[in-house]
Amino acid sequence: MGRSLSILLLVIGIGFFVFGSYVAYQVRRDENKIWQAEGYEQGYERPILGPVRRAARNSAEQSAHERIGQAKQNVARSQVTANWLRGVGIVVFAIGAAGLIPYYKKRR
Repeated sequence: MGRSLSILLLVIGIGFFVFGSYVAYQVRRDENKIWQAEGYEQGYERPILGPVRRAARNSAEQSAHERIGQAKQNVARSQVTANWLRGVGIVVFAIGAAGLIPYYKKRR
């Protein structure tokens, strides 16, 4: 493996890891938003005055539950992607570093 290829792999590995960390940050931010939405939804208890309001509220709650469920699925997929990117970044970085070892041994 050439020296330039090893350096390129090092840079690509760092790029994968940094992007995976960014995705993980976004996932944590989205998880926080979901947690806040669930807390708001649970704390929202107002008296129901009539059947029309009851139906509208049940419809809104069902819609909110569906959106929260979809958001949780998206967060789970994004977390898997973030972990995969970080793992691949570490492996590619290690391969690039291993490719540079012979060049440092020749100099000594």
